[in-house]
Amino acid sequence: MTAGPVPLLLGAVAGIAAVFAIGEIVAGGAGGSSLIESTLGPLRRARAEGRLPTSDERFRLAASAGLGAVGGGWWFAACTVDGVTDWPRFWWGETALTAAVCIFFALAYRGRAHPAAT
Repeated sequence: MTAGPVPLLLGAVAGIAAVFAIGEIVAGGAGGSSLIESTLGPLRRARAEGRLPTSDERFRLAASAGLGAVGGGWWFAACTVDGVTDWPRFWWGETALTAAVCIFFALAYRGRAHPAAT
C-alpha cells in the first residue's frame, strides 16, 4: 500500500513544525530558557546558546526536512508497484543521491578566505 499525497504532506508539515518547536523550546521561546538555565552554568549556557540555530537556519533546516520527506516519499512510491517495494532499487537510488551531494560538495566547497600574508 502506498501513501497518498495527504499523508506525505502531513508528515512534511509535522517535521517542519518539530524543527521550529524544538528550536524555540531550547532557545528560550515559550519559557524554554529555564531548561538551559536550570541545567547549565553561565559559561556552559553561553556556549550552548552559541550553538543554537538562528531563525534563518531553522527555516533552512525545516525546508530541507520538508523537501526530503516529500522527495523520499515520491521515490518510495516510484519504487513500489502493486504494493511490493523494490528495495534494492530504492536503496541504490538513495545511494546515488547521497553520492551526487558529496560530489557536488567536493567540487563547490571553497573554504574560508584567508587574508594574504604580507
